[in-house]
Amino acid sequence: PKMDGGLYFDDEEVALACTAGTPMGAKLATAMEACKGSTESTTTMSTVVNRKEKTCRGRRCKSKFSKKCPSVDNIKKTMGKDMEVDVCILNQLGWVDTEGKAVEAVMKADLMSLPTEVSANLSEEKVDTCAEKIVSKMSHSKK
Repeated sequence: PKMDGGLYFDDEEVALACTAGTPMGAKLATAMEACKGSTESTTTMSTVVNRKEKTCRGRRCKSKFSKKCPSVDNIKKTMGKDMEVDVCILNQLGWVDTEGKAVEAVMKADLMSLPTEVSANLSEEKVDTCAEKIVSKMSHSKK
């Protein structure tokens, strides 16, 4: 997204701001710090190296240079790398067990320690509604 003027925060800054001064905030800050160096995540597909190259074909290829698509394996690897920090944080918080299964009791206890203004917006209904809006916007922008 284009950012012109204004004040912008990344996801980590928003999470820390929304949980500041709570037991969950302290726990989250500790988890983020512990996981910070766990990976050098790749944020864009263009930075993927060792990809299987497929040249672009057809009328849609207007550039002199061939466009290359990453292989499925490289997409999976990149997604896995991008998610390493998130998985690390979830483990540090105790929200997932060693098998990767959610530990709902810990999640609920942590979320209930948040201020009402924050926890009230984390209900399943509100999260579902938000997700539906995002999916709707994404599907409309692709057309």
